[in-house]
Amino acid sequence: MTTAAMAGAGRACCRRRRRRRTPAKQPKPGGSLTFQISSQPPSLDPYTQTSFVAAYNHGLSYSKLFRFKAGTPDVAPADNSMEPDLAQAMPEQPDQLTFVVKLKPNAKFHNVAPVNGRAVTSKDIAYAFDRYKNYEKSVHKTGLAFIDKVETPDDQTVRITTKQPYADFVFYLGGNLGAWICPQEWAESQEVATKMIGSGPFLHTEFKTGVSLSYKKNPDYFDKPYPYFDEVTALIVTDQAKRVADFSSKQVNLTMALPADGARPAESGAAGRKVRGDAGHRRVHLPADGQAAVQRQAGAAGHFDGAEPEGDPGRDLEGRGRTGAAVPRGLPVGAAGEGPPAGEILGVQPRGGEEAARSGHRRGEDD
Repeated sequence: MTTAAMAGAGRACCRRRRRRRTPAKQPKPGGSLTFQISSQPPSLDPYTQTSFVAAYNHGLSYSKLFRFKAGTPDVAPADNSMEPDLAQAMPEQPDQLTFVVKLKPNAKFHNVAPVNGRAVTSKDIAYAFDRYKNYEKSVHKTGLAFIDKVETPDDQTVRITTKQPYADFVFYLGGNLGAWICPQEWAESQEVATKMIGSGPFLHTEFKTGVSLSYKKNPDYFDKPYPYFDEVTALIVTDQAKRVADFSSKQVNLTMALPADGARPAESGAAGRKVRGDAGHRRVHLPADGQAAVQRQAGAAGHFDGAEPEGDPGRDLEGRGRTGAAVPRGLPVGAAGEGPPAGEILGVQPRGGEEAARSGHRRGEDD
């Protein structure tokens, strides 16, 4: 090997070593996130809805016993593994029918009337599951039929007994249907259909009919240091062409604008990325400056592709929940193909916008 070649190899080796030593960017608090939904939620009452558009928003203000891990760079977006949310840890199981869950002692509802920041207790969990199962307007009676009874030995302990061994216990109660914990004081109010008050990472501040839903950071959220974002806005945009145009011009950070059966076939030389959905391979015209990349993710309704920022794993989008993705926790990533609301749905985001926060709170802006 010549001296020049050796020097070149040495420089390349040094560059590789330097790249390995480069620390990952750390998120910093602040900024805002704007995303689009394709229609107005029919209601925000979690006890009466299976709407995926409602579920997109529920996770911003409500919490559950468990949640999906997906959303941080070390967890694949399609990974359906669970972790504790309101629970301190995964449930203890003294026998095949009994699940014992300890609640986080610092979990509190939002500091607004009528709950005024009170603690989340086992009685709130028992109330929620009873309402899901027995409320006359509940649409979750069948889904939660596996629960026999819920007991509350103390304020921090929930004991759930199932009617038979149920392998999906954690996955169901960590999913996006029949699992959100909405307090009795709010669940039984007339306003529950248009406003959310829970224990989630964001306070629901405004619902403009046909226009938008607005959120601000919950300073008392129990899972510190989240959320990173100060504000989140969900824009209700029913016109698909407008959703595509607003995303392409970077007026929004996330969209659900690209159903596979509506994607335009690529023309010769046109800037586009291939998106696969039920309609097969099509090309969707993303921003031509290379500022968005396609992300593929599997769901119960099939495989969907979406777009995400390139390059930095700290910018990954996360999809979460059986009936809707969530970025932040419960917040949707936009769908590249809109199938049945059962499975992870993918995200679309122009590079350079504020990043998605992990399940409602794991990410914010990069340094």
